[in-house]
Amino acid sequence: MAHKVEEAMKEVLQARLTGMDYDHASCNMLSKELVADIHRKVKEFAWKRYRLVCHVTLGQDCGQGVQVASRCVWDAKNDNYACVRFSNKNLFAVAQCYGVYFE
Repeated sequence: MAHKVEEAMKEVLQARLTGMDYDHASCNMLSKELVADIHRKVKEFAWKRYRLVCHVTLGQDCGQGVQVASRCVWDAKNDNYACVRFSNKNLFAVAQCYGVYFE
């Protein structure tokens, strides 16, 4: 399941961010649009009883190191997640999608 979601997220990030330059003024709206695109694409898999939580972090890539972390209350038997990274000459993006089983 996570592999399919990772591929879908990679497609969205590559389609939207390839060749794009970092612009701090538009990153807020762009991250919201990326989350909506990823959410829409992952919902096409139509997994029943899963709630999706998507998060995208955008930033300027100036050669610095960046670590993105998250914490969740988790049921390891049913819940899952996918995480992908995209970067070009001056922009990086980290996308995370969590599938939380809903009883």
